[in-house]
Amino acid sequence: MKLLLRVVAVFVALSIVIAAWTVIVIVRAGLLGAAASEPLAALIIGGLLLLITGGSVAVVQLWRLRRLGLALVVTLCGFAALTCVVALVSGGPLMPVLPGLVIAVGLLGLLLSPPAWRACVDR
Repeated sequence: MKLLLRVVAVFVALSIVIAAWTVIVIVRAGLLGAAASEPLAALIIGGLLLLITGGSVAVVQLWRLRRLGLALVVTLCGFAALTCVVALVSGGPLMPVLPGLVIAVGLLGLLLSPPAWRACVDR
């Protein structure tokens, strides 16, 4: 389980890099104002900024197998799942959203499992 949690930490670190790149592309293209005016786009941009700011702490703490890191990654996955559900409810396309929802819910199941919490320490 410890190795699996560290693999999750690496993937969260990669998603931080992708999120930062996405925000840079949105800002450089001048689409930030237009994107922020739509509720779903504002939710997605908020999630990207949440990932960029809180994700680095989550990665370091999860790599160290601390419960704080586990809780932060659970929060990030929960926000991602919520965003996917809102996208589906608001009439978004099924195929781009469904894999993200499956991954987020699967990670939530893994991270909320008792073995994951036992693998982490509270220091």
